[in-house]
Amino acid sequence: MQLQPGEKIAAVIPIDVKQIADKDNMFMATRKGIVKKTPIKEFANIRKTGIQAIGMRDDDELIEVKLTNNERDVFLVTKQGQCIRFNEKDVRTTGRSTMGVRGINLSMGDEVVAMQ
Repeated sequence: MQLQPGEKIAAVIPIDVKQIADKDNMFMATRKGIVKKTPIKEFANIRKTGIQAIGMRDDDELIEVKLTNNERDVFLVTKQGQCIRFNEKDVRTTGRSTMGVRGINLSMGDEVVAMQ
């Protein structure tokens, strides 16, 4: 895989293409509290140079990616000890190149450190 300068791999998720269901999604979270849900079928045809999975601001970073089935609860935990729990159905589905939506409001100096 060809990475651009400054890019790094945030997650590797093995997927059996034959087992993909219409309800399966990739669920992503960033340090700045942005979450994104994209149908996994949008990642079926990956090129040698890769494909864009999420649009991000320069001061943000992807911290976690999970395979979900549109029925799970999501937890976001911050450095300052805040936590939020919500069902992934509360997050609208978006295309690959979009940024996503706010998953948690952060206090000054706080950042998301984990998603489950």
